[in-house]
Amino acid sequence: MRTKSIQLSTWLLYLLWLGSDPIRADAAPPVSGECPPGFEALDRIILQAMEESSASGAALAIAKDGRLVFARGYGHTGTSTGKRVEPTTLFRIASVSKVFTVAAICALVEQGKLKLEDPILDRLPVQAPASVDPRWRKIKVVHLVGHRGGFDREKSGDPMFQTVEIAREMKVVPPARPEHIVRYMLNQPLDFEPGTRFCYSNFGYCLLGRVIEKTSGKTYEQFVQESVLKPLGISRMRIGRTRTALPNEVRYYESEPATAPNVFTGYRGPQVPTPYGAWCLESMDAHGGWVASAVDLARFGAALDSAEQFPTVGGLTFKNAFFPEYYHFGAFSGSSALFRHGPNGVSYGLVFNSRRHRSDRDLCDAIHDEIQKALGQIRDWPNGDLFPKYLK
Repeated sequence: MRTKSIQLSTWLLYLLWLGSDPIRADAAPPVSGECPPGFEALDRIILQAMEESSASGAALAIAKDGRLVFARGYGHTGTSTGKRVEPTTLFRIASVSKVFTVAAICALVEQGKLKLEDPILDRLPVQAPASVDPRWRKIKVVHLVGHRGGFDREKSGDPMFQTVEIAREMKVVPPARPEHIVRYMLNQPLDFEPGTRFCYSNFGYCLLGRVIEKTSGKTYEQFVQESVLKPLGISRMRIGRTRTALPNEVRYYESEPATAPNVFTGYRGPQVPTPYGAWCLESMDAHGGWVASAVDLARFGAALDSAEQFPTVGGLTFKNAFFPEYYHFGAFSGSSALFRHGPNGVSYGLVFNSRRHRSDRDLCDAIHDEIQKALGQIRDWPNGDLFPKYLK
């Protein structure tokens, strides 16, 4: 009975926080923004995906040859807010954050402050212990960028989602923050020889965030905002907050599991709604912490195809070095995101405030092929540019 009482109290708090005037379930989701002739199939794809998930809101923005040609918001920012999603509404973008970390690394290379071949231990703000696995000394910045740093989460787990256990080990209040996680990991053996194979690693990007801080003398968030986002006119992007929403940010929904153990000491009891305390977003800054709008993601992609100068790496442009044709999915409990940049001058950002499609795939992954097919059928692209309207 006590467990049920705790869970019920959690949900009552959650519902009170969401509001007391829910949107009618049978009401058609509102749609905002611009959809030029010939792009109507995209609206149908997004609205259908929302119907087949618990998402109350979504946004899609598309750039062609450096110009924003499509910008749409779908549904509401929350099931009880009554506020519609706009193309500039903020969403958690999860692992799409890694795109901006790579851009920051390239900016430091361009400034002559960093080399991709630099050993990672020379660039961290913490000292490695004498007992460190010798293979750590072989890890280079470029290994981390390419997920070849020696960390295998299938073998040893993902430390970015072990913040309670690491905090206890390091004798700090949970959840562990990046500096605690790095210190902890420096005492752990690598899973394989750096550079020898690919293994997707959130922790590798946590390390890159610390490299950016040590090399630039600024916080990770500050450096990315000043050196990557501001030159592109992107001003709304921030590192998100686990337990509170930023201005103009959606609310997040997850049904499986709806609640999970709380990683924050003294916050809302032992169980929390999964998107609001089952993990620490602030600790995930460089690999998954950003909130952004679909327009922000499209703007970044558009810049890769414009005449603007991006950093050079080893004689190659930033675009050619990392993004000739590139897409990155991101997903957390309560959010799904996609950034895509293609060689045909088309880039787009897609975001939802829930993760799972009824097929049990992440939402963006479930409809990615449909989006690509619809874009491939467009023959007449608008000549105008919506960026000035949405990047004020």
